[in-house]
Amino acid sequence: MSLTSARLGLSYLAEAQAQKHVTVNESLRRLDGILHVRVKSVSLTAEPGASEGDAYILPQNATGAAWSGQPEGTLMIFQEGAWTAVAPFAGLVVYSEEDAGLRAHDGSGWRLLSESRTVGVNASADAVNRLAVKSDAVLLGHDDTGGSGDVRVNINKAQSTGTASLVFQTNYTAMAEFGLAGTDEFSIKVRASDGTYRTALTIDRETGAVSMPNTA
Repeated sequence: MSLTSARLGLSYLAEAQAQKHVTVNESLRRLDGILHVRVKSVSLTAEPGASEGDAYILPQNATGAAWSGQPEGTLMIFQEGAWTAVAPFAGLVVYSEEDAGLRAHDGSGWRLLSESRTVGVNASADAVNRLAVKSDAVLLGHDDTGGSGDVRVNINKAQSTGTASLVFQTNYTAMAEFGLAGTDEFSIKVRASDGTYRTALTIDRETGAVSMPNTA
């Protein structure tokens, strides 16, 4: 049998163990440190003077008697006049006073919960469609709490030969597309039943001239 619990690493009491209070207090101390964690900073590199219960997530190259040499991402907690290093584990959640952000550890590093890798609204997002929405309508409104009153949706591509476009589908089969498809010229394309895309309209971005190459 293991001497500690699988998830939180809490020490078990052994049969006929002497000084049971030592083990119990050690587990309570660990619980107090890792449940509902509030850290003061996630970027401070120099070990500070600390008060009881203060906690920090260490950045790279942390310095100080207790901090130096600890791995990046270590949770450091000041308890009973000394620093305790806690190796983070998947599922551990902390609140940072520094930026009012919630962070969760995914087993390899800390992630801001506001920076979710995928979002599904009534749908399942995946590695390609990181935002997936199933809805009768979608509304994007202007900021009425001090914003400019304008609304813009920006679609950015990495290079001229890339694509930044909107595709219209029927039963998840593309039928039409408009945007910057493979060039920096705005175009509207339609897809024939044989799968061939044909350009209905192109606008020269330098002159604004409109061409319709498939017009009879």
